[in-house]
Amino acid sequence: KIYQPIEPNQTDLPYIKLINVGKQVIVNNVSGNLASQIVFCLMNYHINPRRIYLLRHGESEDNIKGFIGGDSPLSNSGKIFAEAVTDFVKLQNTRDLKIYTSTLLRTKQTVKNLRTQYTTRHTRILNEIYAGNCEGLTYNQIKEQMPEEYEARERDKLRYRYPNGGESYLDLVERLKPIIIEIERLSSDVMIVAHQAVIRTLLAYFQQVEKGGLPYLSVPLHTIICITPTPFGRNEGHYWIDLEKYREWKLDQTVEKEWIVCRDVVHQNQDFGVHCF
Repeated sequence: KIYQPIEPNQTDLPYIKLINVGKQVIVNNVSGNLASQIVFCLMNYHINPRRIYLLRHGESEDNIKGFIGGDSPLSNSGKIFAEAVTDFVKLQNTRDLKIYTSTLLRTKQTVKNLRTQYTTRHTRILNEIYAGNCEGLTYNQIKEQMPEEYEARERDKLRYRYPNGGESYLDLVERLKPIIIEIERLSSDVMIVAHQAVIRTLLAYFQQVEKGGLPYLSVPLHTIICITPTPFGRNEGHYWIDLEKYREWKLDQTVEKEWIVCRDVVHQNQDFGVHCF
């Protein structure tokens, strides 16, 4: 087979030519919304080595009580996790880290000690999925007070939209598209500190999970997910922070760093970074 390039004089053909993975992008006779989004995505795509850290905020007071939504502060365990995140970053020897969090208190508190060292941005785009009338309730309370809403969510968690202005996972997908483009654009290491539904959605993008599986991805508290893009895929590690062992290590840092527990490592070859929801 012989590769036949498109010649510059073939102006009637619609095409996008990507040279050296983003060094140069040539767009010819391209129109339409979807095509324009593809051009925008390709203009921000690169394969520079970097690490992408995804994590939920530390445990909050509302997590203990089982309330959804709200803007509660970190619990005592959550505050210890925030300290551990700071030490985890130091041990990573990360370079030029950019940090993005939601505007909610619990994510800001999680990176409180990092804000003076690294560029940190708080954005509403990363706020938790809005639960409408269900904000501040537990799922048991929703089941008792709004059984129809509870059953509707159980039937279709992806498309279910919370009542009175609430959001669905599909709404969240649309909301997060700008931050996904921002992550793809950055050539530095980046850390996203957000909430369960938000991290699920971002993880589904990088893992190329079908939409139907998005609401069921496991994103436990006090776990740091590290994604390293490669030219033909990604490496992905899940690191659980053992808070008890971390406290012991803080008292005696000559002991081994057993507080960082690697739960899962993935090496996967696939098209990385051009997947669109």
